[in-house]
Amino acid sequence: WQYQEETRECEFYENELEDLWLPLLNRLRVPIEQALRDARLKPSQIDSLVLVGGASQMPLVQRIAVRLFGKLPYQSYDPSTIVALGAAIQAACRLRSEDIEEVILTDICPYSLGVEVNRQGVSGIFSPIIERNTTVPVSRVETYSTMHPEQDSITVNVYQGENHKVKNNILVESFDVPLKKTGAYQSIDIRFSYDINGLLEVDVLLEDGSVKSRVINHSPVTLSAQQIEESRTRLSALKIYPRDMLINRTFKAKLEELWARALGDEREEIGRVITDFDAALQSNDMARVDEVRRRASDYLAIEIP
Repeated sequence: WQYQEETRECEFYENELEDLWLPLLNRLRVPIEQALRDARLKPSQIDSLVLVGGASQMPLVQRIAVRLFGKLPYQSYDPSTIVALGAAIQAACRLRSEDIEEVILTDICPYSLGVEVNRQGVSGIFSPIIERNTTVPVSRVETYSTMHPEQDSITVNVYQGENHKVKNNILVESFDVPLKKTGAYQSIDIRFSYDINGLLEVDVLLEDGSVKSRVINHSPVTLSAQQIEESRTRLSALKIYPRDMLINRTFKAKLEELWARALGDEREEIGRVITDFDAALQSNDMARVDEVRRRASDYLAIEIP
């Protein structure tokens, strides 16, 4: 290697290099195993193994991959070319290129995003609003309460990470929201909307109907004002509570109609379905609502429009 005007050369045997690299490569097991757990997959359920990046050509890397997954990786692909192809497809997805309209590719939020809260007198607790591995674009909302009846403001501390305590996560943004004193505890909705470009929009909805918004740019590249506005426009279409969507209001009405017509055990069973559906609506988790509605419609033979 060369430093300033001095050049040095070193010769390593393969076993010496492996001794140096092994601690780092063993650390790679942790995120790989975490990804498998998040996907609820066992290594044996992986159909094929494709190694990506020039470093994956190291024999030690390939041996670790074999031990992790119990199968040999493909050798017919150039790992450096795969990086370039993946980057090109990702860029086309972000630009919404017509050339990949037939390519089905979903992006996810790689880390949890949430706010700092106080629970049972304990401060500095991380409350996730968007969990890691959530498919984006996504918009999620959680409801919180003020700590004191005479509180005149709140501080919204936005964090990313996976630790229960915010001090071990990364502070992304912090801003204050003024409140009108009411002499009572106030309910506050905080909505996170996140898109494929790394744009995070935070909306704080107060009891008086006012909304304070903050746009946080997580993108590794600089987005133009037009790109940011286009992303915000797309995200605005997601900012609707599941309970207000026509399909869910219609389905809820059908459930209540079935309950009114039923008697005895059948009425009790439909009541449990309604309770489950109400809980899903209250969670504001669109994926959960869709799943509960699908299972309920199959169970009760209700047609979904």
